Amino acid sequence: MKDTLISREDIRRLHPIFRGKYGDQLINLGIKLSALNVPNEIYDRSKHLTGPAFCKDLLDKLGVKRTLRNEHILQDFKNLPFVTVSNHAYGHIDGIAAIEAVGSRFEDYKMMVNVILSLIDTMSENFITVYPMKNEEKNRYTFTGIRES
Repeated sequence: MKDTLISREDIRRLHPIFRGKYGDQLINLGIKLSALNVPNEIYDRSKHLTGPAFCKDLLDKLGVKRTLRNEHILQDFKNLPFVTVSNHAYGHIDGIAAIEAVGSRFEDYKMMVNVILSLIDTMSENFITVYPMKNEEKNRYTFTGIRES
């Protein structure tokens, strides 16, 4: 587990400008403008857990109420392969709730996520990381992740 969700070093790796003479000042400004301290604080409160347990703890601490309807349908898929398809308007919360709901019932449940979400190491056991760009090198990474699952 990482100390922080998005560290200053993560930001430095994004672009050479953050490693230059004014790098630290630009990082401070970026953190302030984007409020990166907020997700870091949220992550810090639940990072002792992983997978669906991390998701449940995080959602509980944020006060997010969830209702799982038709739970019996999930039980019909015990020991059977299945695919869930989602287009999340609020992907961060919806995805975390889906991993809690389905992942707590199926140990091998995985969700396809972009490389940004893959930074959340406490949920990595439930991720298949993909790069949504057209690039041969990145496509190899995406297909490797799909094959592993």
